[in-house]
Amino acid sequence: MGYAAHWEENHLLVTLVWQAEAEMAHSFTAFVHVLDGQSQMLAQADRQPAGYPTSDWLPGELVVDTFTVTLPEEMPPGPYTVQTGFYDLATLVNLGDTAVLTTLDERP
Repeated sequence: MGYAAHWEENHLLVTLVWQAEAEMAHSFTAFVHVLDGQSQMLAQADRQPAGYPTSDWLPGELVVDTFTVTLPEEMPPGPYTVQTGFYDLATLVNLGDTAVLTTLDERP
């Protein structure tokens, strides 16, 4: 549904708003990845979203969650791409497409 992202010292805070479209029989892992200009992963945060399983989400429910991505001390110059999505932890298969949230020019 939406997102906001901002730098805070050595972290990127990404607030995501998801809306459940249907009941899910399976619990998925959410991720936020930060990629460099060559699409190489620089940092990531992968975990259960919003502190409770996606299998408990109700159709139409809005779920707001903030991910804190710890960034490496030395990062190459930007731009950086921030992407998010869900996957099955047991198989590592993505649930749908990965969403590109934004491209950030430089880390402050």
